[in-house]
Amino acid sequence: MKSDHANPGHLRDFTTDARVLLIAGIAVVVATAGLFAGIALLKLIRLATNIAYFGQFTLADLKLQDTLLGRPKNATARLC
Repeated sequence: MKSDHANPGHLRDFTTDARVLLIAGIAVVVATAGLFAGIALLKLIRLATNIAYFGQFTLADLKLQDTLLGRPKNATARLC
């Protein structure tokens, strides 16, 4: 009785075909879409923060220390 492992044409562990290129292309497209979705979400978070804390509808990089929330009112609020 002959083993299936004796035939080197039967072993296909490290062989690839054109489908690998297709899957790699799809992965690049999905990763690019995820990148742009992440950038869009960061901009939406910045917009929501600017509206909530500053009352301004802008995507500018505003600092929270410029608001009343960023400045301590008295000496007891300063712990550091």
